[in-house]
Amino acid sequence: MEPIMVEGGKGAVALEANEVIHLVWKPSVGIEAVDAHAAMTAVDEIADGSEYPMLVDMAATESTSIRSKLSPAHLFDVHAGPMMGGNR
Repeated sequence: MEPIMVEGGKGAVALEANEVIHLVWKPSVGIEAVDAHAAMTAVDEIADGSEYPMLVDMAATESTSIRSKLSPAHLFDVHAGPMMGGNR
């Protein structure tokens, strides 16, 4: 499936062939609460009512605001399942 750009252009979401949702943030971006919400909206769109595990690639991001970390996915009716990822 073709990737969906996150509103604001800071990342993209794709449903990979192995049925894992992959959220990739662009290098050197700062992630704010509005960006996290936009990403979860894109995840919900690509999941289309199904549940999938999700991999988040944010290794090269510049920063994440405390508000973005306090924006839990369950508030946005997200259909991704378990989340895997890291911030190196």
